[in-house]
Amino acid sequence: PRPPPPAKAAKAAAPAAKTPATPTPKAAGSAASTPAKSPHAKEISAEIKAKIKQVLTGHAEGIKGADFPREWLKIHATQFKDVYAKAGFKKMTEFIKAAPEVARVEEEGGGNITFFPANKKK
Repeated sequence: PRPPPPAKAAKAAAPAAKTPATPTPKAAGSAASTPAKSPHAKEISAEIKAKIKQVLTGHAEGIKGADFPREWLKIHATQFKDVYAKAGFKKMTEFIKAAPEVARVEEEGGGNITFFPANKKK
């Protein structure tokens, strides 16, 4: 009977420590500070935006969504999925859309997605 209360206390402490750092303050702070940038509550650092831009710079004609992670790996030697997952995104496309100042996303239907540098038009 004695061990469960300490375990409960530890469990209660862990979510309490995590909860403020994850959804609520980020959503509130981000929505208040950057309403026009993105509908997402999640922020993408300037460093990551620069890295996205670096990949897209070599693809003025656009790069297929399926090819982007491979190009990212070539240039940055890290898995792109790790980057967007760490930022709190489940999908690569949502992550790229959250950086409209560096990338433009075109969804062509049938799962075909192309990323373009933000300053390039079709």
